[in-house]
Amino acid sequence: MKILKLLSLLCVLFLCTAQSHAQQQVNRVYRMDSRSPAEIFRSAGGGFSPRGTNDNIAEHIQEYSDAGHRAAASAFISTTVNQEVAIAWGVGFQDGETFYVYDIRPTFRFYSVVLSLQRLYAQTGNRNYLRLIRVYEDQAEYVALGGISVTQIHGAQAFLYDESSGSYIEGSYILNNLYQDAETTANVSPYTPRSQLPTEIITPETYCALNLTLPRYRVRLTASTHKYPFLSKSRQCHDSLLTIAYLYTSFF
Repeated sequence: MKILKLLSLLCVLFLCTAQSHAQQQVNRVYRMDSRSPAEIFRSAGGGFSPRGTNDNIAEHIQEYSDAGHRAAASAFISTTVNQEVAIAWGVGFQDGETFYVYDIRPTFRFYSVVLSLQRLYAQTGNRNYLRLIRVYEDQAEYVALGGISVTQIHGAQAFLYDESSGSYIEGSYILNNLYQDAETTANVSPYTPRSQLPTEIITPETYCALNLTLPRYRVRLTASTHKYPFLSKSRQCHDSLLTIAYLYTSFF
């Protein structure tokens, strides 16, 4: 049994190393955000800033952090290499509100979440990392350590809700005058955390319920549920929690 486990770890480590060398260079990523370009494209205080300094990727993707304490809040900003996923995030949960998909030039401080989780599994043998990969890999997420400068954002595509059709339509594309063009790509290696490896990993099954206790309840997984099954579960969880909260406030 120990031999099989060792072989499994060696295989994952080999695949992780091979994948890092064969990793396709990523020179464009996307982020859905409800904040307008008027706020994001400012010369002072523009761009995307993380809430804290916690560089635990497993906790970041599950929103398992305390935004009220900088040391516990995430040091990452989420993006995706799949533009359709970014659009679907907005369509799934914005409930008729305008949203924007920002077009971003990544740098070496952008890391693949899947590749980083594979490295963590190879280091620890904790199979919960594999479970996280299965749940979140469809997001094609890259995280930006320390935030995203306004000079890295090429522009933003607006999406407006059309009441007559009951669906979102493309609005205008807003260029960022502060954008600086350069040939940069995301890091092809997994992220190695500075902080100590977690002693406990929150499993996907407890993710949604745990987020209900956060000071500022936010849902990250938002997309067309028929195309991205993992988002269907998250949406169901989100809707169930809203129902429970309504019943609790109404009858207790």
